[in-house]
Amino acid sequence: MSIYITQIVSAPQMDGNIIYKFDMDGTLRIMENNMRTDRSEIINFFATHVPYRETWLVKLYHSIKKDLSINIHVQIVDADLSFESFWSVYDYKKDRMSAEKEWDKLNEADRILVFKSLAKYKFYLATHKGIEKLYAGRYLKRKRYLD
Repeated sequence: MSIYITQIVSAPQMDGNIIYKFDMDGTLRIMENNMRTDRSEIINFFATHVPYRETWLVKLYHSIKKDLSINIHVQIVDADLSFESFWSVYDYKKDRMSAEKEWDKLNEADRILVFKSLAKYKFYLATHKGIEKLYAGRYLKRKRYLD
């Protein structure tokens, strides 16, 4: 399971929507085309203007309004920064109480850093055989997400 920041783009001229899902580093990971339209210029535009970085979306939205002359609606769905989400992504179900206690001490900025660090930590463990994964509570308490 991964954590995504989701942006849903819709407009009256396109039945349905396009959903962009970005990882915590702002890189596009999933694009879902749920759009149904007969306007080939809309289809071609979205096929050739893929925002690989979340920061590119503002430029994309301006281009849509300028090039296609349509008003779009953008709904931003924030990433789930809950303990349950962390517990699921960390995926080492040992000593939940300690992990939850440490999680509750973190502010939102640190929680984001934790999620951003997990892929790197998983890669580190995979490339350094013999090192065991820390219990989630210890990972948080020792601030390993800052490594």
